[in-house]
Amino acid sequence: KATRADIIETLHNRGYVEGERMAVTNLGFEILNILDSQCPVVISTDLTRQLESRMAKIQEKNESRQEVLTEVTRILKPVLETLKQNENSIGHQLAAVLEEKRFEERTVGPCPVCKSGNLIINYSRKTGKRFIGCTNYFKGVCNTSFSLPQKGIVRPSGRKCPDCGMPTVETRIGRRKWILCFNPQCPSKERRQPK
Repeated sequence: KATRADIIETLHNRGYVEGERMAVTNLGFEILNILDSQCPVVISTDLTRQLESRMAKIQEKNESRQEVLTEVTRILKPVLETLKQNENSIGHQLAAVLEEKRFEERTVGPCPVCKSGNLIINYSRKTGKRFIGCTNYFKGVCNTSFSLPQKGIVRPSGRKCPDCGMPTVETRIGRRKWILCFNPQCPSKERRQPK
């Protein structure tokens, strides 16, 4: 019980769950599916229940610690051997899931120009600066791009600008946070210009 808070914090920090009610994220489901296909024993609720029951018996002095450890070793040793044998396959599957998650975290919204690509937060290898660009740029279809602030943390906000309807980003510098429309033609930018 003492480790449950740590486990919950780890699940949140790794992006497997979100919110106060702990809703499983897409990443969490993907990881669960990979583990279920490769080693279902590890994610078995029956095994967890059985181990918790036996640990409670150890605490009550109704079962010896050595017996439980021997039994757990007997159950988990073949699982670990299977994991070791399938290490490359599991690694490739997990890497693909994580890459997809990183792409989702950088996706701001659909491209308003080509309509078939997505706007994502990118970093220029040449200048080291970050910007928003269309995913169809590399296909030679669309070269839509927008500049971004170069300081602080920038991530998709999931909201649209109330003035122009473009997707927005959340910008955070220290404790200050604001929603930023990156569209240079947004009517809100004209209102802020001194006359």
